[in-house]
Amino acid sequence: MKENVLQGEIRLNETAAENRKIGYVRIGHRLQNSPVAMYYEALNKLGVSSVYLDTEPAQPMLEKLLAEVKKGDTVCVESLNRLSRRTEKIVDVMDRLEQKGVTFISLRESIDTGRSSTL
Repeated sequence: MKENVLQGEIRLNETAAENRKIGYVRIGHRLQNSPVAMYYEALNKLGVSSVYLDTEPAQPMLEKLLAEVKKGDTVCVESLNRLSRRTEKIVDVMDRLEQKGVTFISLRESIDTGRSSTL
């Protein structure tokens, strides 16, 4: 079954403006017909209030997310490869989040920068 994948922000749960949990998914051109709902389900279990979805290589929604997050927020991804295929990009994003006081969680890799140990 093919899904139509549209780039943008999808609101899942209403939440307070402070300490938000925000999801991010990058869908590469080879995954355009992948079950996107699987990523939303995984992120929804974490209690994210919205998910930013990128379908373009330039990742404009990731840049929008990085511009909008504030200290105390948490950015969640299902796996690091949904953030980027490039290690340099992943490190850059994590550095930018850290500088803003934003926690980062990757479910598959059990990364949670807000905890002293893994999930």
